Amino acid sequence: MISALRKNSKLYLYLSCFYLAMGISRYSQILYFQAQNELLNYSLSYSAMAVFGACAFLITNHLNTWSLTKLARYFLPLYAFGMFLRIFPHSPAIAIISGGISGLGAASILLILRNWIYKLSTKNESDKHFIVSSRYTIMQTSGFLATILAGSLISLFIHKNLGYLVTLIGSSLLLLSLTFVKVDDDVVTDSKKKSLFIVLPSNKLHGCLFFVAVFGLGMYSSLMEPIIPAILRGSGWSVAQTTIITTVFTLVTIGASFFFQLVKFKQGPRLVFLINQLLMALACLFYLLAMPTKIGLLVVFAASSFTIAGFFITKELIEYEILPKNELVIFLGLAQSGFLVGDSCGSPIGSYIYSHYGPFELVGASLVFCLLSCAIYLGSASFLKTN
Repeated sequence: MISALRKNSKLYLYLSCFYLAMGISRYSQILYFQAQNELLNYSLSYSAMAVFGACAFLITNHLNTWSLTKLARYFLPLYAFGMFLRIFPHSPAIAIISGGISGLGAASILLILRNWIYKLSTKNESDKHFIVSSRYTIMQTSGFLATILAGSLISLFIHKNLGYLVTLIGSSLLLLSLTFVKVDDDVVTDSKKKSLFIVLPSNKLHGCLFFVAVFGLGMYSSLMEPIIPAILRGSGWSVAQTTIITTVFTLVTIGASFFFQLVKFKQGPRLVFLINQLLMALACLFYLLAMPTKIGLLVVFAASSFTIAGFFITKELIEYEILPKNELVIFLGLAQSGFLVGDSCGSPIGSYIYSHYGPFELVGASLVFCLLSCAIYLGSASFLKTN
């Protein structure tokens, strides 16, 4: 582990700064828009970010014809500019433009980072599990630190919204500073020019099947997780209790991400993924059949906070294992775009079920989505692995 940290320190520093800037800006934006009574504009920005982020697969054909550093230096300023526009909360048009620019920029950078991680893990096969799983661990840890840092700065510079401006502008500048960092060794593996709009693999059936599979995972991941604080509050917990419980769940997720980095999990990621999802299904069944109470909900949410780490880490390990190496970047583009589209659909569906029916029905729906999406995804993975 120490050796892997030392050899890939530039990657980990890059990921830390990227996710820290992203987390500070995201946390500050929602509070700033709420303070300005512009939550509708925030929702417009969020939706535009999801839609435009799903379009990032359009750059996949250039990931092997251009250096990753060159691509990053195009999309980092784009994302930083979109983050900067968040200081203007009162215009719906600017909110949509900001979300669209940020979504395309962020999703493109994430795709570049995944390709960088693949290159490093290929060169260092013995460290592959640690390199791949580190991204999620760093994302969670940086997000937790970003919340603390942003909250402290907003509280410190409370006069006339200065704290919001400091965090929003500062995070965009931190992101922009990454343009001076060289992403990889700039080896271009394919010098042939390709059309911008060829975004499906040579076997269209395989591509469509995989897109549907990751779409289902995206829906499952956002069905309940994003509204856990609202469910806790609606179940009778006070604001202070909800904050404490949510913080504990965040720490559980961070701890779980370190747990799933253990060497013992580097073999058989599909089996680990299946066991992980079955654990979540058992927690849902416990609530539905044995304890449909506030305490039962805590069991479900604790299981969700733990298994979500295994979900993302093993998902990436599976994809690096089963996707065709000659068209890896195209499949990674489909993976990211399909997941984002599913994610943007899952959250409103989950919110609708909870608002119109209640937590019992939402947990039931989550159980169905958990098992169904897991079966489709593992079936797709087995099909791609054998073909």
